[in-house]
Amino acid sequence: MELKLDQDESIGITQQECGSIHQILSYYEKTCGDKSREAFIRDVISGGARFPKNIQDDLSRFSLDELIKIIYMKNYKVILTPEENLVAYYGNLKKDATVSSCSRAQVQVVLEVLSILGKKIKGINA
Repeated sequence: MELKLDQDESIGITQQECGSIHQILSYYEKTCGDKSREAFIRDVISGGARFPKNIQDDLSRFSLDELIKIIYMKNYKVILTPEENLVAYYGNLKKDATVSSCSRAQVQVVLEVLSILGKKIKGINA
């Protein structure tokens, strides 16, 4: 049986998840040197890994297969969260708002919707 590896199926991870993986691998590199990735995977498999809650939360959504793809093959792409997408959209609207009354109205709509939802997003209304 031939093992086929699909290189095109990259894992989507958020910037925060990417930072958590980098942080934990940096710790393993300091303590385990060249065997850092192996030690990390071994700890995940054995259940012996004890990570801070925020890192555990970020890692918990990945299967072992996905973690291996991310760590060894670097087969991932950083995706924006809905909030990050909204910040980027809002930033583009703000640039256009100086020349377009339509964009100024859209800026107000974004702010109003966030107000209605009771949400604060850094870069927009926080």
